[in-house]
Parts: sequence; C-alpha cells; structure tokens
Amino acid sequence: MKNNLKVALNINNLSVSEKINKARSFVDALTNNPGIFTNPSPALATVTTAVDDLETAWNDAVDGGKTRKALMHDKEKVMVKLLFDLAHYVEGVANNDETIVHLAGMEIKKTGHISVPDFEVVHAADRGAVRLRVKPATKKTVYRWEFCKDPIGNAPFTVAKTTTQAITNFGDLDEGVKYWFRVVFISDGGESVPYNPISIIVI
Repeated sequence: MKNNLKVALNINNLSVSEKINKARSFVDALTNNPGIFTNPSPALATVTTAVDDLETAWNDAVDGGKTRKALMHDKEKVMVKLLFDLAHYVEGVANNDETIVHLAGMEIKKTGHISVPDFEVVHAADRGAVRLRVKPATKKTVYRWEFCKDPIGNAPFTVAKTTTQAITNFGDLDEGVKYWFRVVFISDGGESVPYNPISIIVI
C-alpha cells in the first residue's frame, strides 16, 4: 500500500531555544520506543551531538557579535536538516500508521481534505463540562485524557479518564476557570508524547 502519510515537525516558526527543546523531545520519544524505532536514521547519537553543538553556539551568541550568531545559524541548519531526515525515517516506519508518528512525538502534516483539527476542546451541552476530541489512530489505541488548571506554573496534569474512543465528555469542572487539556495515545508499542495542551474557560 502506498504510504500517503506525511510527518510534520512544525518547527519553522520556533525560536532557537524552542527548536532545541523540540529536538530533544524527538530523541527522547524514539529512545523510549526501541521496539518500534529499531535503527533510527540518522542515528540518535548524531542528532544529539548536533543539538548539543547548537545549544553551545546559542549560549555563546547571546552576548556575541555577528560571527558567533552566524556560527549559531550554521549549527541550526545542520540540526534542522537532521530532524527532517529523522522525520522521513519515521514516515517509513509508520507506513500510514498515525499512532507510530505520535509515539515519535511528531505530528501528521495536514492536507487540504482534512477539516477536523487533530485535537480540539469545546464546550459540552452541560454546564461545567467540555468535549474532547482527537483524530483517531488507525489501529487499536487507548486514549488517556489529562487536565490541569495551571501548566505554566508547573502544576501536574491529572488523568481525567481513559477511553477506547477518540471523543469523550468531561464534567464537574469549576465554571469560569481556565483549564488545560491534553491527550496521550497508548498502544501495544507504548505511549505517545502528549499533544500540546489546549486551554478553555469552562462555562
């Protein structure tokens, strides 16, 4: 079957420090799932070295001149190229299985025919409740829905519920309070990196 799935890194608009953090999260995700990502290309050690080199150059360029900043951007290009190569490797391993892409901490590239967001949080019909929905995986997957009132302050996320469906309602929330929600995919291959949290003020 033709592999129509395309992986998106979504790093083009990130700052250098954010790209560094994102790159480390990709390496961690693949490292934590060795049974699926058996022979990453490029090697994760190579990617890690490039990340470390960029971080060193970034720190040196904070108070540096044009030469140090130019070196930093050179290191950035090297790391980004490796990340796109890694994304191509994940595409091949996934072979149209979106769950595997999520296990790599990466996302699916949106195409013109997709109208439903990958992950969304909206108000439910009942007061103090929200509806959570994520684009379903292609294989048997469990969805762990998590919430938090203040992730910016490093408050821990709490498990709201675990379901076998990619849509669920969650209630008994405090009205007028902003909550943050995220979802984790769980399959035989392990757990995905959580989706980026989405906030909503409960009514």
